[in-house]
Amino acid sequence: MTINKNLMSLNHTPLKRSKSDIQFIVIHYVGALGDAKANTDYYKSQYVGASADFWVGFNGDVWQGNDYHNYYSWAIGGGLQGSGPHPWYQIALNSNSVSIEMCVRKRNTATMNATDKDWYFEDATIESSAKLTAQLMNELNINIDHVIRHYDVNAKICPNPFVYNTGKITWDGFLKKVLSYLNTSDANAGSGNDSAPGLENNHSGSSAYDNLYRVGTGWQNGRCVNQKGAFTILDNARSFASACGSSYNVYRSDGEIVHTYTEDKISPPTSFKPYTVKISAPDVYIRSGPGISYHPTGFTGIGTFTIVDEARDASSQLWGLLKSYEKLKDGWVALWLSCVNKTDIH
Repeated sequence: MTINKNLMSLNHTPLKRSKSDIQFIVIHYVGALGDAKANTDYYKSQYVGASADFWVGFNGDVWQGNDYHNYYSWAIGGGLQGSGPHPWYQIALNSNSVSIEMCVRKRNTATMNATDKDWYFEDATIESSAKLTAQLMNELNINIDHVIRHYDVNAKICPNPFVYNTGKITWDGFLKKVLSYLNTSDANAGSGNDSAPGLENNHSGSSAYDNLYRVGTGWQNGRCVNQKGAFTILDNARSFASACGSSYNVYRSDGEIVHTYTEDKISPPTSFKPYTVKISAPDVYIRSGPGISYHPTGFTGIGTFTIVDEARDASSQLWGLLKSYEKLKDGWVALWLSCVNKTDIH
């Protein structure tokens, strides 16, 4: 697909990122009535304190506003902005994601509130956004499980039409559309990769979308009740369910429960040899315990840090205790992030 470039030199943070450093594709809506090119002009011309990587216009034109391999945009930072579910909070970060802004229409412009339910996307915007998402999935080897909404990160009502799901296509339908584009020439353009992350085949030959692990509170009449997410990989579904809370389970396509919520557990003490890790992103959280349910106390910043203990959370994700927090054991970092890499063993 054609991607027009209008790159900004501000409203972003320098960070050279390999493909493996970028783990999430985050979908947004502009929340105003401007088209794609106008948005890139705006973020390019002045300090705004926010940004994105791509904008998709009303006619389906795609504009890139940020060099996402050498800078990360400011799209999903900040604290919680609502009471909705936020399973990817402080996991999906500006430094490990790319963001796509979808230009949006509104039926009644007398009010322009985020909670108004008359925002909608043009068909061309939806189609091009799905194609762009598929192309980025191929380029960066990102699974469909990690195509998420801004809403899933910090509960902001964004993208509005895919939070309220009142338009012609729902968020679930958008993900189906993304999967349908994964093996097309548009999605593979420039990627050199014919594989389709997340689009696996089951034994019947149907797409993986027909055999997802769904996160919800129950199963009724062949459907997942209060579904919050659907995943092709069971481990990702387990992590998501644990983040959603104690009432959420993981269901197979036949309705069988394959995972129930368990509390974070600290591993029993073992003989441990300290080692160092190099952290290449500035916004990695330090948490008071080994799990995303523990309160963040700050950021590590970029540098090399000594790990003096390890523990696994309820989803078997590995966490490391920082040496400077050894006495009270209240400073843990996620060792499974791609920007956290072991450097040596003492």
